[in-house]
Amino acid sequence: MTTVYLAADAPPIGTHVLVVGIGAYTHLNGGINPATNTRGLGQLTSPPISAKALIDWFLAPLHNPRPVAGFRNPVAPLASLEALIAAPQPISVSAPAGQEPAHEVTLDGATLQQVRDAFELWRTRLIAQPGNTGIFYFCGHGVSTGTQYALCQDLLRNEGVPWEMVFEVDGTLLSLGKEAPNCHVHFWIDACREVPAEILLTNQHPAPLRTSPLTNETVERSHSLLQATGAGRLAFAKENKTSRFTTALLKTLSGYAGSSKAGGPWQIDAFELANAVKELLKVENKSSERKQNSSFYDSGDGVPIIQLLGVPKVDLCLDLSPDAMREHGEIYLVPCDGASPVDVRPCIEGAYTKVVSKGVYNLGARSVTGHFQPARLTFEWVNPPFYDHIFEVAP
Repeated sequence: MTTVYLAADAPPIGTHVLVVGIGAYTHLNGGINPATNTRGLGQLTSPPISAKALIDWFLAPLHNPRPVAGFRNPVAPLASLEALIAAPQPISVSAPAGQEPAHEVTLDGATLQQVRDAFELWRTRLIAQPGNTGIFYFCGHGVSTGTQYALCQDLLRNEGVPWEMVFEVDGTLLSLGKEAPNCHVHFWIDACREVPAEILLTNQHPAPLRTSPLTNETVERSHSLLQATGAGRLAFAKENKTSRFTTALLKTLSGYAGSSKAGGPWQIDAFELANAVKELLKVENKSSERKQNSSFYDSGDGVPIIQLLGVPKVDLCLDLSPDAMREHGEIYLVPCDGASPVDVRPCIEGAYTKVVSKGVYNLGARSVTGHFQPARLTFEWVNPPFYDHIFEVAP
């Protein structure tokens, strides 16, 4: 296990994070000691990159005195970050000052035993203080039989028990709920959920990382499970790139969701996070042959995961149809705050695209030469993460 950050002074209530990314599988196809039958599974290039990107996001505000995108929660500040990454070459990260001075730390791999050890340390920190928040992120191979299983680095170490080095995601989350008094637990699982016939035929049931009797009382305050894809589906990533799911996750966490109550700060809770991730994946699906849609459920009385630096952001895209009218028109945007200026874009330049703040706007398309009737949307809510509209106009 590798502790990347441990706060010098433990906050009364804090957020404890465990990040696991597995790309190098020792006994799969392309590994250093492949099994005779690798079950069609091989190496992954995205999980180490995705996991490190998430680690960097969590730590960014601790490294940079200027306001930058990253984890902020004044109510439950970052108290610890544990990380494991299995990659062809060891992964190092810059650990900010906490109980130790700032330094470079090389992350351990992610065999089942290493994951169990890191999970137990993370769990111990989480349950030590009622009201804490725990975030567990996993990126790597996954399978499902109605419940999801995450595959560890040493999968197929024992070919006679092929699914031995695997842990059950759902059972792990369920058990935590019986041990974490008044805590909030979030699982972000970036893995496939296809159903392998072999695991069904052999009737194997891999264990969770922690078990508690089902009859024990549930003591958590809330939990959520955000998965990269739906049951029986695959999750995707481009070679040597951050995965689709983690890209959407990081974009959302960096300001593309959120709400504010009674004039308070802008914050993102689990439900808002999940909705924005789903919407961003839908945008990606428009240009991708292979579709991916996330899955989510939550329970209990949740609280915000992070606090934003400002108003949530929206990727805005406005366009005009038919094309024949494009050279005669312009698109405009007017914030309804009574102070901001009108923003105008000639349609001949293409679609109007801009990052704007969440809010109420007057939007429209008009022709200064009178070639078409104007089209308007008045007092329109523009909500994150994405807003698009095509103005259909007529002569």
